[in-house]
Amino acid sequence: MRFPFANVVNELKDVLNGWKSMMREKFEEHLSSYQPGIIRDFADALIAAKEEAIKETKSSAVHLTDANLTLTLLDLFLAGCKIIINVELMLINCYLFSATSIQPKQLASHFNGLFY
Repeated sequence: MRFPFANVVNELKDVLNGWKSMMREKFEEHLSSYQPGIIRDFADALIAAKEEAIKETKSSAVHLTDANLTLTLLDLFLAGCKIIINVELMLINCYLFSATSIQPKQLASHFNGLFY
Protein backbone atom coordinates (compact mmCIF):
# COMPACT_ATOMS: atom_id res chain seq x y z
CA MET A 1 0.00 0.00 0.00
CA ARG A 2 1.30 3.40 -0.96
CA PHE A 3 1.34 6.28 1.51
CA PRO A 4 -1.56 8.55 0.43
CA PHE A 5 0.36 11.82 0.75
CA ALA A 6 3.65 10.60 -0.70
CA ASN A 7 3.58 13.14 -3.53
CA VAL A 8 3.04 16.01 -1.08
CA VAL A 9 5.87 14.77 1.13
CA ASN A 10 8.16 14.48 -1.91
CA GLU A 11 7.28 18.02 -3.02
CA LEU A 12 8.03 19.35 0.47
CA LYS A 13 11.37 17.53 0.45
CA ASP A 14 12.19 19.10 -2.92
CA VAL A 15 11.33 22.57 -1.61
CA LEU A 16 13.41 22.06 1.53
CA ASN A 17 16.35 20.76 -0.51
CA GLY A 18 16.08 23.83 -2.74
CA TRP A 19 16.20 26.10 0.30
CA LYS A 20 19.18 24.19 1.68
CA SER A 21 21.00 24.53 -1.64
CA MET A 22 20.29 28.26 -1.76
CA MET A 23 21.50 28.74 1.81
CA ARG A 24 24.60 26.60 1.13
CA GLU A 25 25.45 28.85 -1.84
CA LYS A 26 24.97 32.00 0.25
CA PHE A 27 27.12 30.58 3.04
CA GLU A 28 29.88 29.64 0.59
CA GLU A 29 29.77 33.20 -0.81
CA HIS A 30 30.25 34.51 2.73
CA LEU A 31 33.11 32.07 3.35
CA SER A 32 34.93 33.25 0.25
CA SER A 33 34.49 36.95 1.05
CA TYR A 34 34.89 36.73 4.84
CA GLN A 35 37.49 39.02 6.41
CA PRO A 36 38.40 38.43 10.07
CA GLY A 37 37.29 41.26 12.31
CA ILE A 38 34.64 42.54 9.89
CA ILE A 39 31.18 41.24 10.76
CA ARG A 40 28.68 42.21 8.05
CA ASP A 41 25.82 39.96 9.11
CA PHE A 42 24.89 36.83 11.00
CA ALA A 43 26.69 34.52 8.56
CA ASP A 44 29.96 36.35 9.24
CA ALA A 45 29.28 36.11 12.98
CA LEU A 46 28.89 32.33 12.66
CA ILE A 47 32.10 32.04 10.66
CA ALA A 48 33.94 34.15 13.26
CA ALA A 49 32.56 31.97 16.07
CA LYS A 50 33.75 28.86 14.24
CA GLU A 51 37.25 30.28 13.73
CA GLU A 52 37.41 31.40 17.36
CA ALA A 53 36.33 27.97 18.60
CA ILE A 54 38.96 26.28 16.44
CA LYS A 55 41.67 28.75 17.48
CA GLU A 56 40.90 28.33 21.19
CA THR A 57 40.40 24.54 20.82
CA LYS A 58 36.94 24.68 22.35
CA SER A 59 34.93 21.48 22.53
CA SER A 60 32.13 23.14 20.54
CA ALA A 61 34.40 23.43 17.50
CA VAL A 62 33.53 19.93 16.28
CA HIS A 63 29.87 20.95 15.99
CA LEU A 64 30.55 24.18 14.08
CA THR A 65 30.77 22.52 10.70
CA ASP A 66 29.87 24.36 7.52
CA ALA A 67 26.82 22.12 7.17
CA ASN A 68 25.58 22.97 10.68
CA LEU A 69 26.20 26.68 10.16
CA THR A 70 24.30 26.53 6.87
CA LEU A 71 21.35 24.86 8.60
CA THR A 72 21.45 27.52 11.32
CA LEU A 73 21.14 30.20 8.63
CA LEU A 74 18.27 28.24 7.07
CA ASP A 75 16.52 28.13 10.46
CA LEU A 76 16.82 31.91 10.74
CA PHE A 77 15.52 32.35 7.20
CA LEU A 78 12.51 30.12 7.81
CA ALA A 79 11.76 31.78 11.15
CA GLY A 80 11.73 35.13 9.38
CA CYS A 81 9.38 33.76 6.73
CA LYS A 82 7.03 32.44 9.39
CA ILE A 83 6.94 35.81 11.16
CA ILE A 84 6.18 37.61 7.90
CA ILE A 85 3.40 35.16 7.03
CA ASN A 86 1.89 35.44 10.53
CA VAL A 87 1.94 39.25 10.37
CA GLU A 88 0.36 39.23 6.91
CA LEU A 89 -2.39 36.88 8.08
CA MET A 90 -3.00 39.06 11.13
CA LEU A 91 -3.28 42.18 8.94
CA ILE A 92 -5.67 40.44 6.54
CA ASN A 93 -7.83 39.31 9.47
CA CYS A 94 -7.82 42.82 10.96
CA TYR A 95 -8.91 44.21 7.60
CA LEU A 96 -11.69 41.66 7.21
CA PHE A 97 -12.92 42.22 10.78
CA SER A 98 -13.06 45.97 10.24
CA ALA A 99 -14.58 45.86 6.73
CA THR A 100 -18.16 45.15 7.72
CA SER A 101 -19.43 45.73 4.19
CA ILE A 102 -17.69 42.62 2.83
CA GLN A 103 -17.99 40.31 5.83
CA PRO A 104 -21.41 38.86 5.02
CA LYS A 105 -20.49 38.34 1.35
CA GLN A 106 -17.22 36.62 2.19
CA LEU A 107 -18.72 34.44 4.90
CA ALA A 108 -21.63 33.46 2.69
CA SER A 109 -19.37 32.53 -0.21
CA HIS A 110 -16.94 30.51 1.92
CA PHE A 111 -19.37 28.80 4.28
CA ASN A 112 -22.40 28.45 1.97
CA GLY A 113 -24.79 30.23 4.35
CA LEU A 114 -23.74 28.19 7.36
CA PHE A 115 -23.81 31.28 9.58
CA TYR A 116 -26.72 33.14 7.92
